[in-house]
Amino acid sequence: MFSEPVTRSHRPLGLAVQIAQASAADLLARSLQKAQANDYRGAIADLNQAIQLNPNLSEAYYLRAGFRLKVNDRAGAMTDYSQAIRLNPNYTAAYYDRGIARYEAKDVQGAIADFTQAIRSQPDLSIAYYNRGIAHSDAGNDQAAIQDYTRAIEIDGEWLNKGPSSAYNNRGFSRARLGDLRGAVDDHTQAIQLQADNALAYYNRGVAYAKLNNRSQALADFRRSAQLFQQQNNRVGYNRAIHNIRVLEGR
Repeated sequence: MFSEPVTRSHRPLGLAVQIAQASAADLLARSLQKAQANDYRGAIADLNQAIQLNPNLSEAYYLRAGFRLKVNDRAGAMTDYSQAIRLNPNYTAAYYDRGIARYEAKDVQGAIADFTQAIRSQPDLSIAYYNRGIAHSDAGNDQAAIQDYTRAIEIDGEWLNKGPSSAYNNRGFSRARLGDLRGAVDDHTQAIQLQADNALAYYNRGVAYAKLNNRSQALADFRRSAQLFQQQNNRVGYNRAIHNIRVLEGR
């Protein structure tokens, strides 16, 4: 006789959970809209509410981490990335973005560890190999850097070489530091072929040619890099190129 009310009491509890989950998803969507309007603090506030409604929503922590970085709350962002990973140990994007945040905070080894986890989760993530290569190079491990740049090129070489810090250019830099100057020239040449206005590739190839005692080619590359650096308003690069030109010309 009295079992029916007890049974019925479970229905609103289950419905309440569903409503909370739906509301959390709505808040998540609204946070993205606010972020698109550069209202990062408003986006964070929405995600705070979403997390209160659903503390296990890993995506909310992940998004809040990115928005916290936008408002210079690096410590809070790192905490959120770590919580997103605890909730979802295979969260590739969280590992990758935490790796970027760690690299920017000068935690090179931490960045390498996170990029490695991202690669384990998604083995064809070329940009993770590329950035891990940069971190390895900064740590003085150019051989590991070369391996990562090579893998990035194999997976998605053309896309990676549209920017001035291309995988070919960076691999050439690491090869030059290990004494493989001709390999460096080949890589910088490939970077230039893929991006004709790659000032840094011209500059680095000029350095390699100078070390190979090829003065004419070095001068040509430094002159071209100086021209491109000037067009790109890169005063530091321009001054370095001009300095090397003067050295080679004996001025």
